[in-house]
Amino acid sequence: MGIVIIRGPGAPLPGAVLAALVERAADAGTALAIRSCPTADDVAGALAASGRDGTAFVVVDPGPTIGHRVVVDGLRNLRVPYVEVHDDVWGEFEPHLEGDVPNRRAIVHGYAAQGYTLAMAMALEHLGRAERALDCHVGI
Repeated sequence: MGIVIIRGPGAPLPGAVLAALVERAADAGTALAIRSCPTADDVAGALAASGRDGTAFVVVDPGPTIGHRVVVDGLRNLRVPYVEVHDDVWGEFEPHLEGDVPNRRAIVHGYAAQGYTLAMAMALEHLGRAERALDCHVGI
């Protein structure tokens, strides 16, 4: 599999952003799965599955579940690289997982739903697929 986006409870992604993410992954020749999780246990389950199903990269927005032990443990034990993204706005940052986390490549704050676009660019760059999608680099 390619990239998995795991979303905790919260507002749905705007349709235009979702469509752009799907198109970007397709242009890069990378599979994209989106998992919307209504509870902390569902987020933790999706994280655990990502370590077993051949996922190459995870983009995760834990939303309000970030303080739940099962989610914290899931992120700390995730065996694939990931970007933690928050659909917050500049100056009103949501909480994020503190400290050094083994496979976290970045935290994206302050770009609202467009933070997912930045996180997708990072994922594609990490996988060596960025040139195929838009011929750009984002630094990881």
